[in-house]
Amino acid sequence: TISKPFVMKRKLLLLALLALSLSAVQAQTQLKWNALCWAMGVVNMSAETKLADKWTFNGDAVYSPWKSIEGNPMRFGQLIVEGRYYPKGAFNGLYLGGYGSYHRLFKFTKWNYINHDKYQKGNGMSFGATLGYQVKINDRWAVDLFASYGWQHSRYKGYIKSTGEMYVGKNASAEWLPYKLGASFAYRLGKR
Repeated sequence: TISKPFVMKRKLLLLALLALSLSAVQAQTQLKWNALCWAMGVVNMSAETKLADKWTFNGDAVYSPWKSIEGNPMRFGQLIVEGRYYPKGAFNGLYLGGYGSYHRLFKFTKWNYINHDKYQKGNGMSFGATLGYQVKINDRWAVDLFASYGWQHSRYKGYIKSTGEMYVGKNASAEWLPYKLGASFAYRLGKR
């Protein structure tokens, strides 16, 4: 068996390494919120951290609480991971990104079923590319403008809104779509 003092020393060492790592990462991390999503009542928060001189990693969490928009349910959640390349250096101007995501359709009306008395429940994934530009306002603040296009695959069950009856048991669809659009406010953490 391993002695308690040894386990305690390991835990303290791991805690110290974690604290040092977080303080180093914090100085190179931005917290963001997408103003376009928030204006539509959709929660979209993200964090972007520098990996190398010209490379960053961005993670998004998106949640739409809308039970109905003009009779069409739009409740979903999504997690997005993205690698970004900035030719002029991390967080500086133009960037290209590649993303992957997982989404959960809690009760959602797909774009081609709007106003057709149908909705879907299920999950899916997407992959695509992003083109963006980050404008520095000052040492702490920036605006991140971006648009993405990609392939989405969803697996779902379909229901009739007026009766709640299932119209299709197991179904899947895949489409190429403009996927993300944003104007995010970014706040840099830590000391410069």
